[in-house]
Amino acid sequence: MSVPGPTPARPDPHVQFNQSINLFEESFDKMQTAEFHEKKDQYIKVMNETLTVMQDTANAMLNKHLLEMKAMLAKDLNHYLDNPSEVNKQKVQADIDSLKNS
Repeated sequence: MSVPGPTPARPDPHVQFNQSINLFEESFDKMQTAEFHEKKDQYIKVMNETLTVMQDTANAMLNKHLLEMKAMLAKDLNHYLDNPSEVNKQKVQADIDSLKNS
């Protein structure tokens, strides 16, 4: 029996967050000097979109630890299912306890 392992790798949330900050700053600076209202509106749209990305990546940074713990639980469970020893059982229980205390 197999339990799904870790989810596929995603872009590093720290990198995405920093890129969003840089893009926001660049758009903010350019908005200040834009001569046309339509251009200013485009920069405002970009800034609003980057705020959304910042929120999503901030949430991902907080949840990354839990995802790593879930991946460890899945790995240890697979080991236990392949070899139901007391040591493997204790690893699964320790993973469960860690998740409960997070």
